[in-house]
Amino acid sequence: TVKRYDEDAKTTFEAVFDLKLSGYYTTADTIHSMKVSDNQFSLDMKYGYKAWKKWYYSAQLYAKTPVFDQYQSNSAVTKATFLAPLEVNLSVGMDYKYTSPDKKKLVYSFMFAPLSYNLKYVRDERVDPVSYGIDEGKLSKHEFGATMTSKLDWKMSPNVSWSSRLYCFTSYSSVLVEFENTFNFNISRYFSARIYAYPRFDDSKDNRIQVKEMLTFGFNYQW
Repeated sequence: TVKRYDEDAKTTFEAVFDLKLSGYYTTADTIHSMKVSDNQFSLDMKYGYKAWKKWYYSAQLYAKTPVFDQYQSNSAVTKATFLAPLEVNLSVGMDYKYTSPDKKKLVYSFMFAPLSYNLKYVRDERVDPVSYGIDEGKLSKHEFGATMTSKLDWKMSPNVSWSSRLYCFTSYSSVLVEFENTFNFNISRYFSARIYAYPRFDDSKDNRIQVKEMLTFGFNYQW
């Protein structure tokens, strides 16, 4: 994460690189005993020029792609791989930023971009573009519309914190909504836990809400 933000400054810049990778062993899949659960690299860059008070004229670039091959269960069919799909969103609009007085407890931003371009691209012929809302016979889809992005980092107590990202893009014929939530708990000096919840809706593919949930425990030691 690279951030440059000061309420007294005329410009702001933020770049967040995020890599999510996780896997698990299973006996239910007779072809692939090792399954990929989280498999995503994303880049989120935002530049702002101060308009008034906590509002900024902003431009944002968001891109994400899988990193490793993912397969359908009990099948050699590839669901996803690097740059298949690649999703890119470029938007221009207004951004509101708020930081609590102690500058550590709560950081919030809300951006509305009425001018937005969205690209979906599949570079690998093993992956079916239609499964990602791309028209039959094509490898890419270009859409123009509006984007809304909301981010929150809140240290709710010394032992509990919440990070969230709400993203919505509409081409006025379809809607994509993603809501990522991560709750971190410091159970003791040595143990921690994390709850991850990620509901997603994309009616360019289907009209169902998809939900990914994960609970993890960790061991911490400092010396």
